[in-house]
Amino acid sequence: NACLNAFAKSEANAHQATQLLEIMEDQYAKGDLSLKPDVISYSTCINAHANSRTLQSGPMADALLKRMTQRYLVEGDVDVKPNAVAYTATIKAWMASADA
Repeated sequence: NACLNAFAKSEANAHQATQLLEIMEDQYAKGDLSLKPDVISYSTCINAHANSRTLQSGPMADALLKRMTQRYLVEGDVDVKPNAVAYTATIKAWMASADA
């Protein structure tokens, strides 16, 4: 999560944050429990997209929120249950898309 947070603070690195999250998801699926993404991982990536202020900020954040929701509702992963931070960051990303 520390690396994701570093990407989130830089406007140009939302794509890299998402790639890192995908690597974490893949490695966790292969059995590496130490890389399990949680609500902080997803929220940080969503925030990275909000900070990137591009036309794709909203759609990318929304896609991540949907992945969180699916993992929580369909797969039963309580560690990724979307919270107020995730929803607020998604709204912020959509606002950034409108301003881009």
